[in-house]
Amino acid sequence: MMIKHILIVNNEPSLLVSVSMSLLQAGHVVTVATTGDEAFRKIKQRRIANSRFDLLILDTQIMDLSGIGWLEIIREYNGKMPVLFISGNTDHHLGSLIAQKNQTAFLNKPFGSRQLVQSVEAMMGP
Repeated sequence: MMIKHILIVNNEPSLLVSVSMSLLQAGHVVTVATTGDEAFRKIKQRRIANSRFDLLILDTQIMDLSGIGWLEIIREYNGKMPVLFISGNTDHHLGSLIAQKNQTAFLNKPFGSRQLVQSVEAMMGP
């Protein structure tokens, strides 16, 4: 497995810790952000350094804009970065909206470490 650099955007500290730990234990590099603005700054900083995140894990309801809204902004700036959406919202309309976007997947909360790592690896390949 190749090491991937993953940006996690979520405003729940306990979820950030558990997701980060799961991905670190799986051998990935992790950067976290608690708002869309902070995530966008980190994406811009990596682009200035001629580097990119390999995957974005994005809560569908971060505080300052819906996750779908941030997907559009980030994709405009950073191309087709794969995005794994996470949410406790079981709205089927939201899941179908996400399914219509390229290189996206959806993971319902609560989820376990194994399910998270499998979803990440399925999106990025070995």
